[in-house]
Amino acid sequence: MSLFLADEKPFVAVGAGRQQALEADVQRLKEVVASVQRKFDAGSDAVTAELLAARQRELINAQDELAKILEERSRAFA
Repeated sequence: MSLFLADEKPFVAVGAGRQQALEADVQRLKEVVASVQRKFDAGSDAVTAELLAARQRELINAQDELAKILEERSRAFA
């Protein structure tokens, strides 16, 4: 017996767990970027513009991946 309807794609169920993990990653990365930004703005020697940019890229990549999953899920249910 299948857990999916005939036209439903199995990746949608698997994607739900991945979506939650990505949402958690995005939230964590937002906090990391904010912390690094505060340290950078305060002139901390431990934080360089390159480090800040790298963390921002990580956040953008995670947001892009989450957006792809959400788009796939919305198409699957359309």
